[in-house]
Amino acid sequence: MKMCLSSPVMCGALLCLLSASATSQIQNTTTQYSYDQVGNVVQVIDPLGRATKYTYDQLRRQTKVVDAKNGVTEIGYDGQDRISQVSDARRLQTSFAIDGLGNLIQQISPDTGKTVLTYDESSNVKTRTDAKGQVTRYRYDELDRVVEVSYSDGTAAIYVYDQGENGLGHLTQIRDISGSTQYSYDLHGRVVREAREIDGKVYVTGYRYDGAGRLAGLDYPSGRSVDYLRDPIGNINEIRTGKDGKIEVLASAVLYTPVGAVQSFIFGNGQRYARTYDIDGRVTSYTLNGEPQIVSYDAASRITGIAAPQKADTAVSYGYDELHRLTSELRSTNSLAYSYDAVGNRVRYLNGAATVTYSCGGQEISDTTIGSRTAIFRS
Repeated sequence: MKMCLSSPVMCGALLCLLSASATSQIQNTTTQYSYDQVGNVVQVIDPLGRATKYTYDQLRRQTKVVDAKNGVTEIGYDGQDRISQVSDARRLQTSFAIDGLGNLIQQISPDTGKTVLTYDESSNVKTRTDAKGQVTRYRYDELDRVVEVSYSDGTAAIYVYDQGENGLGHLTQIRDISGSTQYSYDLHGRVVREAREIDGKVYVTGYRYDGAGRLAGLDYPSGRSVDYLRDPIGNINEIRTGKDGKIEVLASAVLYTPVGAVQSFIFGNGQRYARTYDIDGRVTSYTLNGEPQIVSYDAASRITGIAAPQKADTAVSYGYDELHRLTSELRSTNSLAYSYDAVGNRVRYLNGAATVTYSCGGQEISDTTIGSRTAIFRS
């Protein structure tokens, strides 16, 4: 078995360029990868020492994944190496039927039920029938672009292309039950006008660009405009808005780090916002209402806390499980907790004395309990 280690911090000359304050932020963020004799990844150990394991068959197809909580996902294939079945960590199976052209024609899932698809001669989806028997139909033009989607309730969405000046090759209109939207383009294929018609009234949004093709401004249906001013290398350094001849500055004096991240700017009301970063590019502090907020992380780059040094009662700390899912949020005033099933569906939420329990069957929330009250929901 071969072993390969990767670390975000390079040795040698790069370390010599780091300041003392920057190097003090270095964490042991090493992720370890193990391989079998033919180069398949068989194990990944994250910076917290949690392992995910992978198994393959003789054709080097991945057949099993065991996550850090020992949840097992198994994958089956048909004779043409296409995935035909997946068993998740709850031991629930999803099966896939694929035709000779590689098109998915049926999916049976405990979450979504049975879905059946048909195709035209160009392998475009022609119909989709869901578990409730509702059929969605699709039509295409000679270039295989969808031109109509018809729904089971009798409504439809129409897509029109190539209309108007510079419209060739572009979507130029959408019509559906809510109204219509028309798009106009410039010579470079950029949207310059978007006109939405809702209840007989037209709302137009305009887009302006500079000589380098970057967005320079927006003109909204209300008559308000927004302008983006840039420095010599193209970074936005000021944002203005105007209406009825009155111009206001939303943000100015925008500064950036050498790698392009926003470092600071001044709001239109004069307040300054600033950020600091560690050598991994993570925000380590930012100003809020003129006060610094300190952001802390664990070795897996998950936020573990946000605190204002002068206001300890506003501190928030976060906890996670082995699969990096948020499990707790602790404040001085209250605490929140979250529980999940084996595949990541939230099954319980605690907010102080209140408990919400979810019993999920696919997309259906069937039982919600808050204190002594119970509410029933159906999809």
